[in-house]
Formats: sequence, structure tokens, C-alpha cells
Amino acid sequence: MATFEIRPTATGYQLLIDKQLACTLVSIPKGSFLREDGKIVSVNAFYMARFAVTQDLYKTVTGKNPSSFQGKQHPVESVKWYDAVRFCGILNNALKDYGPLLNSGILKMNNLSDKELDKFVLDPSSPGFRLPTEAEWEYAAKGNKGNFDPADKVFKYSGSENLDLVGWYKGNNDYETKPVGLKLPNNFGLYDMSGNVWEWCWDWWGSDYDKKLLNNPVGAKSGARRVRRGGSWIGNAICCRSDYRYYDTPGYSRDSLGFRLVFVP
Repeated sequence: MATFEIRPTATGYQLLIDKQLACTLVSIPKGSFLREDGKIVSVNAFYMARFAVTQDLYKTVTGKNPSSFQGKQHPVESVKWYDAVRFCGILNNALKDYGPLLNSGILKMNNLSDKELDKFVLDPSSPGFRLPTEAEWEYAAKGNKGNFDPADKVFKYSGSENLDLVGWYKGNNDYETKPVGLKLPNNFGLYDMSGNVWEWCWDWWGSDYDKKLLNNPVGAKSGARRVRRGGSWIGNAICCRSDYRYYDTPGYSRDSLGFRLVFVP
């Protein structure tokens, strides 16, 4: 049986499986960003995976690889929102000897039914692995550290004004996913936040933001569709913008849709 360990580093955390590095998580400091509706939104500090979950990591944890484009270091895709959430639950249970997880509200997510997950209310401060909230994802993608300053340069895409430098999309690939980390990272050291595969977020989709929730928002209380962000290998450049929003039903999967981990210690 595989052994799982979470280890702090000078710049974040490392997930080790059988003493081998499986995932690097970088520190995302507390801060705020300007949302497309003109509101300034703040998020607490968290840790985010440097890369989207790879097929190698997904198969190691679950024993399965649903991906259409096979490759160990390619992002896993064709993953439902429910699959991504349960993947986080498996990791949390494997790390349950890690003290802060013992009483975490997200410890048992892998044992919940689809309907139970639909009703699950996320506390973003709960320790453990989970999907990012939409606000966390956008703040991390924009890569501007600390509180929003109108003088800051905010790139259109995650890490650059030039999408070809930071992301795989319809205009520069061979109609397939690419191994993670081949393009340039953003200011937080995150790769492929624009393009390659869409990434599930925790939030229920709402066509309009709740303008009253500006501090650690977690989306609508209920709905029929979950948020996905970042664009993909098959999409146009506009979909890869850091502020571009889209959605799908949580039971939906396709070969351009994956996910990325967040960790709260």
C-alpha cells in the first residue's frame, strides 16, 4: 500500500508518495484582485499546485486514467467535477495522520454520493486538499502578489500578454494536450493556468457574482453547473484570459477539462 506524506518547504509544500515527489505546491499569499465586475475581491493565503494534476499522479492515487491523450506528464482530462473532488478526498484520507486534517470538514469527500457532494458547503479554511474556489483561481492566475493596486500591471493571460509564451490553445498546438510545464510560469510560479486544459473550480456557477460576498467568496449556494476556468488546447485565445468564466454540469467530462489542487495546512 502506498504511503503519503505532506512536507513543508521554504516556498510551500511537497506531496510525497512512497517517498517520491508527486506534487509541488507553491505559496499564494493573502491578497486581493480586481474582478471583471469592478469589485475588489480578497482571498486568504493558500497553497496551489505548480501544475495541473498529471495522469501519472491521478493514476497513482486512483488506479485509473480516463484521459484521451495518454502521457504520464500530460494533464489528466475527461474528469468529472465529482471525480476531481473525490480525488482530493482520497488524498486527505491518505494523509489523515497529518494533525490538522483530523477534524477537517473535507476529510470524507471521497465517500459522499453525487447528491451529497451537491449539498456540501465548503469552508475554505478547512485543512486539506480541495479544488480552488473561483476567486482563488483568478487571484492565482493573475499573479499579482498582495493587495490590489491600480498601478499594477495585470496581464491578459496568466503570466504574459502573449499567450504563445504561457499557454497551449487552438492557435499553437497539434490538437492535443501537452505535457505540463513546457511554457513560462506566472509570477507565482504556476504553469499552464492559461490553456492546455480547463480547470474545475469548487463554485456553483452564477451568471452574476454575489456583489455582497467580496471576502473569500465560494460562489452560489446551489445550482446546476460548476465553474471551470483557464481555457484549453482546443479553445480560442479569449477563453484563456485570466478573467474569462465558463461552466459545466458536475457530471460532465471531456478531453479538454482537468483540475488543479489547492492545499490548506
